[in-house]
Parts: sequence; structure tokens; C-alpha cells
Amino acid sequence: MNKAVILKIAGLITVPLLVMIVAMYFLYPYINKEEYNELVQAQEEKLDAEFEALGLPAQEDSVVAVLSDTTMVMDSVAVDTLVTDELQLALEENTLLHKRVDSLIAEIEMLKANQPEETDAEDIQELSKEEFAQRIKSLLNLEEDDLAPILEKMTNEQLVRLYNGGGTIQREKILRSLNSDKAAKLMTEIML
Repeated sequence: MNKAVILKIAGLITVPLLVMIVAMYFLYPYINKEEYNELVQAQEEKLDAEFEALGLPAQEDSVVAVLSDTTMVMDSVAVDTLVTDELQLALEENTLLHKRVDSLIAEIEMLKANQPEETDAEDIQELSKEEFAQRIKSLLNLEEDDLAPILEKMTNEQLVRLYNGGGTIQREKILRSLNSDKAAKLMTEIML
């Protein structure tokens, strides 16, 4: 016999066999639904047990998606290795996220701890304004003759603060107690 004839006969035998194997590979879930469902259920239970062992919630949707994409029976070692690698990656990612969340929580707590101090500082400023108003009243209760030498020794900034802290009558008293040059400078600064 000729080599070409032998190759044709071998091709006629092997090609349909290969086509049949590929067809069975893709049609297995439809042909033997019970066994396929049992296999999927066993893999889901195995993965759920691995998730629980790692302290992660069961992820049935991802398991079903992985098993439905692979519509053939795989070697359990390959599946275990694949799932274990994915679990390790998820666990590492989860650990990184936990560290980031912990650092953000610590930062929030630190900001919250600083916030009452700012409120206290505002209260102190309010108290100092009240205290300042009380001191202004005691200073401005003096007669104009007694008040004039004190105001002459004050700087313009102090006079502006004193002027702004007083009432209308007290402001008039301040202006009457100052000499005309210093009163003009004070009014110039206040109007700016």
C-alpha cells in the first residue's frame, strides 16, 4: 500500500474521533446534567469551606461564574491551586485595605481630638472679648481729664481696638479725650 492511502485512512479515523472528543468536551454539561450539577455543588462546598477557613464570607456567585465558564471537568488539583491563588491574592488585598482603613480611622480620631480644642479656643476668644469689654468699661468710666493721658500713651492699634470695643457714647468719650492729631489718625485707621 501507498503511504498516502495509509495517511488518508488514518485521517478518516482520527479526525472524526477528535471532532467527537471536542464535541463531548463542550456538550458534557448538557449531556450529563446530574453529574455536572453534583460536581459544581461539590466544588462550591469546597470553596465555601476554604473561604470560611480564611475568615472570608462565602462567595457563591464568583464560584458559579468560575465553574460555568469552565464547562469541563478539571483536575481537582488545578482547581484547588487556582482557587487558592485567587484566595491568597484576595487575602493580601484585604489585608492592605484593612491597613488603609485603620490608618484612616486613626487620622479621623486624631482630627476629632483636635476639634474640641478648636472649640475651646473659640470659647476662650469669646471670654477674652467679654473680659476686654469689661476692662474697656472700667477704663472708659474715668473722667475725660483722667482718661486723656492714658490714651495718649497708647499705640494706634490699641486705640483702634479700644474704639471698636466701645459703645457709641464711649467712642465719643475716646475722641474727646484725644488731641486732634491722634484723633485724626485713629479715625483714618478705622475708616480704612
